[in-house]
Amino acid sequence: MDLLQIFFDPKATFWRLRDRKFGWILPLVAGQLLAIANITLLLRRFSVVSIIEHQMEASGKTLPPGSLDQVVGFAEAMMYVGPLVLGPLMLLLIALVVYGIARGTGGDVRFGQILNVTSISSWAWSAVSTVLSVIMLWLAPDLQSLNLDNPVPLNLGFFLDKASVGAAISALASSVNLLYFYFLWLLALGAAVVADRVRQSTVLWILASIYFLLFFARAGFAMIAG
Repeated sequence: MDLLQIFFDPKATFWRLRDRKFGWILPLVAGQLLAIANITLLLRRFSVVSIIEHQMEASGKTLPPGSLDQVVGFAEAMMYVGPLVLGPLMLLLIALVVYGIARGTGGDVRFGQILNVTSISSWAWSAVSTVLSVIMLWLAPDLQSLNLDNPVPLNLGFFLDKASVGAAISALASSVNLLYFYFLWLLALGAAVVADRVRQSTVLWILASIYFLLFFARAGFAMIAG
């Protein structure tokens, strides 16, 4: 019920999760299953070899002759293992940040409550992102017309040619992303619901500030790396 209601009545969903000790487990598992399904569909559409070759060509790098066969199996395994490992770690990190903001602004809240909020918000973001990514995947005639790093046209970076504008401008443009804003809005709303004496607008502004600082740092690194 929560996995569906978060899309049309998030406030009621967060309120139900307020006193649920392990409300984070189901959204996390659902999100992990989505990640596996997304990778499986990608590999049914394009081979691992073609993906590696495309990414190497886009980065201007080449593999030594005969080395591609040696990395294919490892690359395919990492495409599955990577999200399964990084997903829970990112969930925990984001929950810690939101918890720190809620407590730092005078909120009375437990970490478990914030973890529930972060998990269900992450599920909502993952579900929307996966559906849109799959649509773009099946509409793309080939890998050249599909940006694997930025497949969904909900940010300004999608419409810019990275080679023309540069990596820094592309990174900054990608930060204007409706999916990420949706995620931040859900986190702020959830924190305000489960924590006493916390305002949604305060949490949202702090999260947005952190978000843009991270993207400015990313743009800086991209500029240094050339």
